[in-house]
Amino acid sequence: MVAASLSRASCTTRLYLADRDAEALCKITSERSGIPASPRYLDVEDEDCLLERVSESDLVVGCAGPSHLHEARMARAALEAGRDYVSLCDDPEAAVALRELGPAAERKGVRILCGTGLTPGISSLLACRAAACLDEVRSVSVAWHLRLSSGLGPATLAHLLRACGGRAPIWRAGRAGRERSGSGPETVHFPPPLGWRQVSIIAHPEPISLAEALPGLMEVDFRAGFGERGLDLALQALAWLHDGLDDSWAWREALRIMTSTLAGRFGGGPLSAVMAKAEGRAKGSPAVRALAVVGDYYGLSAAMVAASLEHMRLEEMEPGFHFPEQALDRPSFFARLKAMGVRFLVGEARGDESVTGQAARHVSPRAPCACGWAGAEKG
Repeated sequence: MVAASLSRASCTTRLYLADRDAEALCKITSERSGIPASPRYLDVEDEDCLLERVSESDLVVGCAGPSHLHEARMARAALEAGRDYVSLCDDPEAAVALRELGPAAERKGVRILCGTGLTPGISSLLACRAAACLDEVRSVSVAWHLRLSSGLGPATLAHLLRACGGRAPIWRAGRAGRERSGSGPETVHFPPPLGWRQVSIIAHPEPISLAEALPGLMEVDFRAGFGERGLDLALQALAWLHDGLDDSWAWREALRIMTSTLAGRFGGGPLSAVMAKAEGRAKGSPAVRALAVVGDYYGLSAAMVAASLEHMRLEEMEPGFHFPEQALDRPSFFARLKAMGVRFLVGEARGDESVTGQAARHVSPRAPCACGWAGAEKG
């Protein structure tokens, strides 16, 4: 889907699609229409091969996953070749590793844009827009639902195993911290057709990037859920087992197969939704604002990548490292997302206990709020 979206980007004149799966590459290349697309063999673990591939393009889009295995290597290759780098990175440790390349990127005139998918990416921008609706922001929370399905790729499932195991970054009382993945369950009201879903803390980059983008926040966290509570617990158990194992390839591969089998039991596409909520004060009263998006997981991520590429090529962006909320939170970028077919939803008040909308009253931090969701034409 990323290749299809990049084909529609106005600034793209040619695509080089690189992977080690020759059959899949040829299939994707043959399906492309419009701009020329050329397949290239890539072994991402071969640094010489990787450097040769990234040197062919003006700008590199990193889609190889899971991020914790490949991200730093790809970014370093792009930096060595002097190429701008746009990444789908969704792993907190990998994001920190890319951020450490910022000074070198500045010296070399290279731009690194990290986290340009649905989450992080669209999720972070929604959080900033929700915060901008308040006069004073105390906390920001991001909730993500991804429906497990047979349509999820192996890299996505490997990412979920890692994100749901171990300890996740959070921001509490104005300080960085860690909490066990799977802790802090909450019930969140997503837009239709999802409705009420339970989510728990997992490891993602948003608490790191949003705390930087929105100074003065006391709390930032990221929670996710993948179906009914029993399904979440099953995935969480597999993730904890995966995190507790040594480097035994056989055991880790067995857990990946079990995770793939679990996801494969469910048909349909990978429906996903993100809701970003900001809490604070507006016009002297407690207030909450919420924004959301819902759609196909890979389709929304691909639209974010393509819009990011257009923005990087056509507008000013300083050399160095950038999270999306630092570089893309502007009207022109939201117009690009709209042109890619992305539509945002605004949470509206429903009942005395709900405060996401025009009025805010009786705010109870962390209390579940039922939202009426309405379309938003502007970001």
